[in-house]
Amino acid sequence: MKYKNHLIENCPEMLPDGSEQILQDGPSVVDPGDEVLLRADEVEQITTLDRKTIMRMVARDTFPAPVQLSERRVAWKRGDVRDFVANPERWLAF
Repeated sequence: MKYKNHLIENCPEMLPDGSEQILQDGPSVVDPGDEVLLRADEVEQITTLDRKTIMRMVARDTFPAPVQLSERRVAWKRGDVRDFVANPERWLAF
C-alpha cells in the first residue's frame, strides 16, 4: 500500500488515466508505455529503494530484473517497476 500511494502521489506522470484501476488490476492490464525504459536513478526515486538494495533484490529474484543496455548500463521496463510498486508482496513472497 505504501508503494502504491507513493507512486500515485509522487510519480503521476508514470501512470495513465485511471491509474488506480491499473494498480488494482496489476500486471494483467497492458499499457504500451510499459516498455519504456527507466534509468536506475528513476527506479530509485519511484521505489524509494537505493541502488544497492535494488541490485541485491534482483539477485534474490525479489525485484524485476533489468534489461542490459551495455556492459555497464542497465534499465528497467516501466511496466515491471509499476507491477512491483503495485504489489511488492508478490515479489517478496518468493
